[in-house]
Amino acid sequence: MEVVGALLQQGTNIVHNYCHNGSNQEFAVTYDGNEMILRAQHSQQVLSAKNGSVENNIPLSQSPYNNQSHQRFKLKQRPEGRFQIINAKSNKCATITNPNKNSVSIVLVIKLSLTYSYYIGKL
Repeated sequence: MEVVGALLQQGTNIVHNYCHNGSNQEFAVTYDGNEMILRAQHSQQVLSAKNGSVENNIPLSQSPYNNQSHQRFKLKQRPEGRFQIINAKSNKCATITNPNKNSVSIVLVIKLSLTYSYYIGKL
């Protein structure tokens, strides 16, 4: 995943894209054993549900960290070492929309509807 265009502006969407090793595809993970924060390395802003929304199909974006629940995520372990990434505020999963194309949005949809899994491994 990456911050679109390596932009620094608050509210820039996070998308699924091919790997090119840019700093806008690098995220530092802070994990306290219950929730995690993903910080984009190029902007130092964090992954969040856009505008703090709890609605379905809301894009994920970057925003300055201010300790809000829409900026924190939980990992739910699934079989075979996979995880779901669940927003702490909305309790909805991060999902890739239309995984057959590059630069598609990563949005929050209703919990347990995740159909595209990523292997994250040990933190």
